[in-house]
Amino acid sequence: IISILSLIKHEKDVLNIYVFSMDYDASKGVSKKAIQKLDDLVKSVNKESFVKLIDVKEYFLSEIPSSNIDTMFTPYCMLRLYADLVPDMPSKIMYLDNDVVAYNSFKSFYDYYLTKLQLTNIANQN
Repeated sequence: IISILSLIKHEKDVLNIYVFSMDYDASKGVSKKAIQKLDDLVKSVNKESFVKLIDVKEYFLSEIPSSNIDTMFTPYCMLRLYADLVPDMPSKIMYLDNDVVAYNSFKSFYDYYLTKLQLTNIANQN
C-alpha cells in the first residue's frame, strides 16, 4: 500500500496497476478484498485508474523457476517473470517492487522513448 500511496501522491494521470499474485503451498496471495480497496484508492485520485489482480499460478506451475526456488527468496518475487505470458497485458510496463516509494512523478521516465532497448533502470536517489 505504501508504494501505491506514494504513486498517487505524485501522479494524477491514469495509473494501470497490475498485481501479480497466487496461492502457493501454505501461502495465500493478495486477496480480492485488498485489491478492491487499492482500486478504490487509486480511483479516488483518477476515476480512470485501476488496480487489477492477476493470478499467475497457472503460469508459475507450468514453468517453475528452479534456479531460485530453494533460496531465501519466496516464489512470489519471481512472478514478474511471467508478465509476457499473461494475455492482454500492455506492450510496455514498468515493474515496481512493492516496497518502492515514489518521491516524484515517474511519467517522464515511463514515457521516455526506448528505441532499441527492452529494459532500463534508474539508480536510487537520496
